[in-house]
Amino acid sequence: MGQECTQIQERVYNVQGEGTTTSQAAFIQDQWKARPNLQINIGLRYEKQRLTSDRGAYVASSVEEVLDPEHVDAIVLDNNWAPRLGVVWDPKNNGRSKLYAYAGRFYEAIPLDLNIRAISGEDYLINDYSHRAPAAGPADYWYNPNGSPIPTSIQGAPRGSTAGGWTIYRLRNLTAANFTPLDRDLKAQYQDEYILGGEYQFGDVWSAGVRFVDRELKRVVEDIGTFEPGDDPGSPPALSGYVIGNPGEGNLGAPFEKPKRYYRAAEFTVQRAFRDNWQLMASYVYARARGNYEGLFMSGYEQLDPNILALYDIPSFLQNAEGKLRADRPVNFKVHSSYRFPFGLTVSEGFYYTSGSPISAQGPELENGYGDGTIFLLPRGSQGRTDSVWSLDLHADYPLPFMRGTNRGISLIVDVFNATNQKAVLEVDQDYIYQALANEPGFGAWFADGNLDFNGNPKYLSGAPSSPFFKSPQLYQSPRSVQLGVRVTF
Repeated sequence: MGQECTQIQERVYNVQGEGTTTSQAAFIQDQWKARPNLQINIGLRYEKQRLTSDRGAYVASSVEEVLDPEHVDAIVLDNNWAPRLGVVWDPKNNGRSKLYAYAGRFYEAIPLDLNIRAISGEDYLINDYSHRAPAAGPADYWYNPNGSPIPTSIQGAPRGSTAGGWTIYRLRNLTAANFTPLDRDLKAQYQDEYILGGEYQFGDVWSAGVRFVDRELKRVVEDIGTFEPGDDPGSPPALSGYVIGNPGEGNLGAPFEKPKRYYRAAEFTVQRAFRDNWQLMASYVYARARGNYEGLFMSGYEQLDPNILALYDIPSFLQNAEGKLRADRPVNFKVHSSYRFPFGLTVSEGFYYTSGSPISAQGPELENGYGDGTIFLLPRGSQGRTDSVWSLDLHADYPLPFMRGTNRGISLIVDVFNATNQKAVLEVDQDYIYQALANEPGFGAWFADGNLDFNGNPKYLSGAPSSPFFKSPQLYQSPRSVQLGVRVTF
């Protein structure tokens, strides 16, 4: 491109107050030896969480009440029953074989981020600066190691103004304040887990096993956008507010599709117990993770905001959002072994290999100003993977001889991480297009009215140019490092 495009977003948050969550739990369990080689484990856990802040809490049951919520002392999440069931059977009845099955439910302990940001309330200011430098002008990437990366000459400048030889093409000021109400019928987040496996010991020191894991998220706690119909029946609904609720459930969560996230894996293991001075542990895991909800971190938006992610703010975030999640890494292989020499030196290694993470083609949300990396132009995870990653770590531990035979000692330790100095790419730029490109030659078709969907966002345009930075590396594997240490025991 003939001109340099730069874009930066400034966020200023102000949070005052404190939040409190009181958690209570009770657990009962029993073991039943049905036969000498068959044991049944039964458990039941009850959990209760009480969330509040120094402002108390606010609740709502309808879109109208979100704008005028009821004040309460606290919101209570109760009736959280988590059953557990395990069965262990020794089919050969010789203490060397084991078949087992397990089922359980697990509730989330909601982090205090929700209490402080949503229940107590916050003030924040978001400034989006998108501009273009003249071709003859100097490159300026807003880098300032001694302070704010945003030049003072453009801070707060109006749209279309010029400063320091730059034209400011877009300046967005978004302010919000005060609390976010909670759904009066809010229920706790949980997932179910099922495990089926077997293990067999052969010889005196060797054993092998296999197990299958199925984890599925069943309910989510998130902030949800609430909407009022637009004046034009063909226009998208107007975002009127937010509420903490359960997407896909209840009156307030009904406009959204219910979250989906499941993890399924098959794990194969081989182990050798420590004997004759050496031991070995190896595993191979084939794993798949699919759905439309990553969890408490939203990678495209780079948002670590447990239970207050942007995903359910507006329906357009869920278009093409179902697919391969970041945990979808089909191949995971590990080998750990160690050997102790007769003169006291112990050496060990740790080797792992894993598939790369899926890559998505993401774009900007325009209608509500959320910006880049928020919508999926194509199904999630459909653009290949980052590099497969492998690493060999080495460890040596040598106890100095002059204190042997006592309960005191000094050992010298050497650790070498990534001994072969692999440099795999761990993260890449997944913005297929971004907002600042709207002003670049050849990219206007992406943002033309005829290419905008019902929500006012660009649709995937086959044959149109993509960002020159798409799939460019953003994070590499850590290089080789050596760590020296001394351990003193007494």
